[in-house]
Parts: sequence; structure tokens; C-alpha cells
Amino acid sequence: MPINRYGEAGCAAAYGDDSSSWVPFNGAPCKQFDKSIKENDWLGRVNLAYHLDDEKMIYGTWSEGYRPGGINRRGTLDPYLSDYLTNMEFGWKTSWNDNSVTFNGALFQEDWKDFQFALLGQNGLTEIRNANQAEIRGLELDLQWAATYNLRLSTGLAFYNAELSENYCGYLDANGHPETNCPAGTIPPGEDDPVSGPQAAAGTRLPVTADFKGNVTARYTFDLGDFGAFWQGTIVHEGERSSDLRDLENGIIGNLDGYTTLDLTAGLRRDNWSVDFYIKNVTDENVANYRFVQCPETVCGAQRYTIVAPPRTFGVRFSQEF
Repeated sequence: MPINRYGEAGCAAAYGDDSSSWVPFNGAPCKQFDKSIKENDWLGRVNLAYHLDDEKMIYGTWSEGYRPGGINRRGTLDPYLSDYLTNMEFGWKTSWNDNSVTFNGALFQEDWKDFQFALLGQNGLTEIRNANQAEIRGLELDLQWAATYNLRLSTGLAFYNAELSENYCGYLDANGHPETNCPAGTIPPGEDDPVSGPQAAAGTRLPVTADFKGNVTARYTFDLGDFGAFWQGTIVHEGERSSDLRDLENGIIGNLDGYTTLDLTAGLRRDNWSVDFYIKNVTDENVANYRFVQCPETVCGAQRYTIVAPPRTFGVRFSQEF
């Protein structure tokens, strides 16, 4: 099958003058598109629970999960591997004081092998890469208290220590696994220029993961004439987060600031209808959820885009049951 000039030019642009790459493959002009990935492994889960009494139990869980590997859209890139998460968790579910207080929690550690993350490559094409190993340690707590017949208080707290446990160098070793040993001066396979060190060193915090987040809600219900009424307030806080795993790129687009928001709601109900009045983000906090650019950060870093939560919002919600 002859290669047309368009295909040959495309191969030449991608691979230089190496005509050995200009070999057709299932209709594609370049043999470089002949890429695949095949892996075999197994997953397991073990859970043990013990009831201390009718209102309290503890449990332990060991479980595994994965995301399949695949092929990158850019033919010159290596396929990416499956990533595996191993979770070890100890938790409890308890009820106290005639069920007026519930207190649940979990202490866990997650080992994340070859974890996948996306970055923006040349020509705006998303690339999926594997870093080697990450570790997430955390504690999550949930407390609900019926303080009186009318007043209920609840809070949720979460503490995380999520970081790389090995260096991320940005390329694969001879066995096709993420390289972790890349001191300054190392020349990656197939490259001419040495690196200045790992793109993210062991101990780097995982992106978009705060060290702490939490919420507190108070809800008060009461009778107002023939109506059932309530008011509710919720405070939500999340700490500072990094935008990108890699040190250079994160330094360009910057961290996501921590934030605290307040939501207020009040409502009336009668028979089969209800009406709620609410104000979300009362203090009009500028909440940045995500930040990105349209091409590699070293090129487009001056033009950053930030996805933000809605500003202060007033609303009325009417519900009818049939």
C-alpha cells in the first residue's frame, strides 16, 4: 500500500526524516500508531465488623481498585498503565444518649501505584501520564446531635496527608514504568538534553487536595401558626490546594486559595406544599474550584482560566407533592 504525500508529510513532521516510521498500519500512514497495552492482575476485598453492642460497631476494611490503562491521543507518546489503589481502613459507627447523638469516623491509608493524571500537552492535546507512587493518609469524622426537640446540629471534618511517596521524573524507564531516579544531569531515553531533576519530588502534595475541609450545619424547626417552619445555616471550609502535581507548572498557574462560605435557608410547609427562601454564599466569597490554561503552562501561563463557584445567590423554591 503506497503512502500518500499527506501521510508521508505528517510522519516526517512527527518523526523527522526517519522513513522507517512511514510504514502503513491499518490505514494509518505511520507504524508509530501501532500501540497497545495489555495487563493482568487481580483485585480483592476483605471486611470485618464487630458490634460492641446494639448501638456501636467497629470495622476494618482492606480493598483494592483500579482504572484501566490506555493509549494517548498523540501517537508519539507511550501508552499509560493501569493505576491501582490499595485501601486500608479502620472505622466506627456509634449512637449515644438514646440515639440523640451519632458519631461515625474512619481512619485510613491509601497506597496509589502508577497513578494516572492528565496534563495539557502540545497543540492543546490532553496527555495521560503515570506517576509512580503516592500515599494518602486521612481521618474523616461525622457528628450529629439532636440538641433539643427542635434543634439539630451536625458537622463533618476531614484531614488528609496526600503526597507523592516517590519522585515523578516525567518519563518511563526501560521496563515501561515511571522513572523515579532522575538527579540533575540525567538524560532521559530518546532525548538529548539532561533534566534538572524530578518534575515533582517525593513529598509533593497531590493536586486539588486540601489538608483540611469541614462543614457545620444548624437546623431549627418550629410551628408558626398552621405552618411547619424551619431555618438552617451551613458553614463550609476547605483549605488551600495546589493546581498541578509538577513544581514548575504549579508555580506558573498558582495554588487554589482556601475558602469559607455561609449558606442560609428558611422555609414554610403546610399540607402537601412547601416554600423555601435561601441565600447561598452569603459573604460572596470568591471560591476557586479549578484552574487551567489552553496550552502548556510554560507557553500559555499568562492566560489562566479559573472555574469558580457561584457568587452570592438569592432564591425561592416552591415544592408541591401529588
